[in-house]
Amino acid sequence: MPMFDKASNFVVQNGTFMDIGQVVHSQSGIDILREASIPEAAYDSEARHPAPSCFPGTRTQYIEDIIQWATSDDSTFPLHWVMGPAGVGKSAVAQTSSERLKESGQLGAAFFFGGAGGYDRPHSRLFTSVAYQLSTELPDYHEILDRVVSHDKTLITKNMSSQFNSLIVNPLRELQARGKQVERRAIIIDGLDECENVDAQCELIQIIAESSHNRATPFRWAFFSRPEPHIEATFSKASLSSICRTAVLQVSRTVDGEIGSYLRGGFDNIVRRRNISMPSPWPTDRDVRKVVEASAGLFIYAATVLRFVENSWSLRLQEPLETVLDIISERSTVSNTATIFAEIDVLYTLIMQRVPSGVLPSVQLLFADMLLDGYKGLWSAMEEGNCIGLSKVEFRSLCSHVRAVLCYHDVKTPLPTLGSSVDTTRPFDVAGAFCVNTPEIHSKLFNHYHGRHRDCSHSFVVRGTDFPGLELAPDVPNSAASLAWPFPDPTNELANSYLKARVFNHIVASLFSLLNTSNLDVTLTKKILESDHRTAIINRSRLFSGFSVSSYAFGTYSMMRVIHGSIFRYIPPVVFDEFDLKMFRQRIEHRTKLNLIQPYYPTLLSKCKTYFSPRPSKDEHYSGLYTFGHGTKSHFWYWEINLKYEYYFEYETCDLTEARKIHRREKDNLLDFFLNHERPLN
Repeated sequence: MPMFDKASNFVVQNGTFMDIGQVVHSQSGIDILREASIPEAAYDSEARHPAPSCFPGTRTQYIEDIIQWATSDDSTFPLHWVMGPAGVGKSAVAQTSSERLKESGQLGAAFFFGGAGGYDRPHSRLFTSVAYQLSTELPDYHEILDRVVSHDKTLITKNMSSQFNSLIVNPLRELQARGKQVERRAIIIDGLDECENVDAQCELIQIIAESSHNRATPFRWAFFSRPEPHIEATFSKASLSSICRTAVLQVSRTVDGEIGSYLRGGFDNIVRRRNISMPSPWPTDRDVRKVVEASAGLFIYAATVLRFVENSWSLRLQEPLETVLDIISERSTVSNTATIFAEIDVLYTLIMQRVPSGVLPSVQLLFADMLLDGYKGLWSAMEEGNCIGLSKVEFRSLCSHVRAVLCYHDVKTPLPTLGSSVDTTRPFDVAGAFCVNTPEIHSKLFNHYHGRHRDCSHSFVVRGTDFPGLELAPDVPNSAASLAWPFPDPTNELANSYLKARVFNHIVASLFSLLNTSNLDVTLTKKILESDHRTAIINRSRLFSGFSVSSYAFGTYSMMRVIHGSIFRYIPPVVFDEFDLKMFRQRIEHRTKLNLIQPYYPTLLSKCKTYFSPRPSKDEHYSGLYTFGHGTKSHFWYWEINLKYEYYFEYETCDLTEARKIHRREKDNLLDFFLNHERPLN
């Protein structure tokens, strides 16, 4: 618009006129860089609050190793890779390490791909975020970045290599040319495998490794991720392995004590924050042990339980914990499970979606079997592979598709560890499309194992009557012929016969675990009547002869010993309060209804029925004797419960006369033996 448009009747003398126009304040380079970064990915961002961190006294060795590596003058290994399956606490270690390094002034930057909104954190914004965080710690570096980005605003849109050089390497070189050295600092990158681009995961490792190898940056770079095959292959390259340390966070029951401390501290914090009074201790030690057992070495499980209890709107704090304990005891609904473990469900669903459709059925059978077997954390790969019917090549290929939760290890050890092993996080018992704790998956597994049970039984013949034993059937050349994954030397009959016995026993145990669920159709469960229970019990007695073996039975710890071919089991008074009488009663009723067991002596049947009265007397002794199976495929099962002295005792045998003699003659000796062997072989 012209100056003084439509003005009239005024005079300006000696005036100076300047046409300034609109003043535009352009963004600084640092502001542009900040907008191109992801503040939510920082270790102290509100978006991640409360961020997962290690409870005091847990994972201390891993944290101290990282702190020592990051602050040491030894620059041999500028890279550090912490790997482990999902749920073992990698992010918590990364978070706690970041906090410790920040306190000591040694943290340069921290970027967390995972967590809330993790999949909105693309690889293209990693180095812009790292550069911005570094600029807040290094004033001279801040000044250079501001100028560089102001001069070329397109730097933030370039590829990762250009960003790294323009935003990190070149400014550091300029500082060095000025005689200003940047001190050594640690940069933490967590959840690398959760970056949405697989190729980018490998590329950013290569970019950082090259700069470290060439001494272009003074930083220590720590990566936390699952051991995905492409990431492992990248770190295994000679150019990287020579400058990178590796630490493995494994699924291990050795951390049960730490998980117990974490749970106890978490529950105490919940009570304190709610400002309420609870019985001391709350929860009881028994309830904490149940959650620890269900966690099976996974901190994510324990953390999920604590969050569920804390975020519950129930007026009774005990109520959400009881819901969790019911799920652990399999007394709750799928809908409750989905609500509590939704976070774990999302994590596992993302992993399973990447499994090829042709491999998925075998993966589901394997995890369904592991779920039945309990959360040991470590399994024999050969045993699991043979149970599912997979060769070594097939089993290793399967593991490669689910490395995030299942790791295969070649272990050269003597019998009875059976060489290779796998360790895993909790199998997929959470709700969702890939849940294996369903009637459909259980039916498939039951049919699979019923066929395997039949094949194993037919490969043996029973020899002898007093102390029956097993020999290979005439049409079976050797034990290796019955195995999908035998020991390499097929002439090693001793090793393969032992492996076959283990596999057969595993199959029998899994069949009965499936039978004890409520997921099987009645017509399917009746197939158990066709099984050769006599051959199975002889195989078990032969397998465990000479050992004292611990296991769980009816909800508690028990001990087993084989004498003259008969299998004796005992639940001592020290754990008898955890013996599930209701479960025992249901098993008897269920197997009787199936016609799987029949009372052998009618005079003992009345005592058995008396035991099932609603309110059993505390000072009574009950017992029962049954045939287990039918005809020549059956064996005998005897049990007794003493509520006054609080113990459970049973034996399974093919030679009832001999077993009864041992029971009468050595009962007290057997009880003493069990009581004096508190640490039997598992």
